[in-house]
Amino acid sequence: MGLLQSGSMIPAFEDKAYELQVGQISEPIQTDYGFHIIKILDKQKLPSFKEMKPQLTANLFEQNMDPQKLQNENGKLVDKVDLKINEETL
Repeated sequence: MGLLQSGSMIPAFEDKAYELQVGQISEPIQTDYGFHIIKILDKQKLPSFKEMKPQLTANLFEQNMDPQKLQNENGKLVDKVDLKINEETL
């Protein structure tokens, strides 16, 4: 089934899954979808927001940056610094 994210399953299933420790197997659980037996193979802790903030910020920046706007801004910076390109070395 893979990793379980909080809020992704029905409460009866999720509550039981979060009660179990790694290696434990549940008794049969009845839900509207039938009977289930859960075995916990691994638990992973998500990084804190503080740890993830730089990556999240970079992702948002990439998603919201218009390539044409970025090219225009780069052009403005090149004009400001009086950049000279040596064609021979290219």
